[in-house]
Amino acid sequence: MPNNQLGMIIAAMMLLSACGTKTSAPTPEVSVTPAAVAPSPTVPVDTAAMNASIANDRYQDALNMAASARSISETALAKEDWSLVADRWQESINKLRKVPQDSINYPLAMKILPQFQQNLTNARQKAANFKAPKTDQLISDLNKANSTKKNSKIDQSEPVIITKIEQATSFSLPIVSKNNNVPVVEIVINGRDRIQMMLDTGASKTLLTKGVAERLQLVSAGKTKAKTANGNAEFDTVKLDTVEFGQGKVTDLSVAVGDNNLNYGLLGHDVYKGYDITLTEDSVQFKKR
Repeated sequence: MPNNQLGMIIAAMMLLSACGTKTSAPTPEVSVTPAAVAPSPTVPVDTAAMNASIANDRYQDALNMAASARSISETALAKEDWSLVADRWQESINKLRKVPQDSINYPLAMKILPQFQQNLTNARQKAANFKAPKTDQLISDLNKANSTKKNSKIDQSEPVIITKIEQATSFSLPIVSKNNNVPVVEIVINGRDRIQMMLDTGASKTLLTKGVAERLQLVSAGKTKAKTANGNAEFDTVKLDTVEFGQGKVTDLSVAVGDNNLNYGLLGHDVYKGYDITLTEDSVQFKKR
């Protein structure tokens, strides 16, 4: 084959090869600009209001813990109970000490702090000096009573129920409110009815309001005369099976019934005789003589 023909064939093959190959056009570069993000609005923080709220919470928490300590102390029957009372008083004191000086509750916190510290000391002493009541004699007496009644020894398989017959030598009763600066406390009548009465240290006899006597359906048991600020007066009397004031209790008590215009009755010395009384800001302390 002549050289010129061979050259033409090669040139044609190269041309066909070039025509069968697709050439992609270059992709133009796209510039992406990020969207502008609007800044979040700044919310002003009222630091003073936040601090005041925290201080108020601490003060209220301290009062709640103190109320819990008093509640437990009213039914404390074991060393562990008094230890728990002491722990609650300590927590309350710790919260009072964290109330800042610029808080509106700071003066109140400092005012009640010494009393709370005294309550803590008392609870710790009760826990340290606690002695479990002796029940051996009670069980022996119960066995004798059952032996006499049944003419046989008590069945030891039956549970022996021992009730607490001794009243506490000292306890406190919370003040729920005040009426003309006279403390108002809550008592329990006949084991079921809770009523509020003024504890007047100048009253020798207990007096119920007529409204309370009617509500509890107490039947008149006679008349009694008493000296009042307006002179001698005659009152109806009713008989109460029991009157409980904190851990104190009296039975078979005759009390007078006053007029309907009284907001509260009067808790007199005939209920808490035999106790020395100390009034604090928020409770009445009873100590057996």
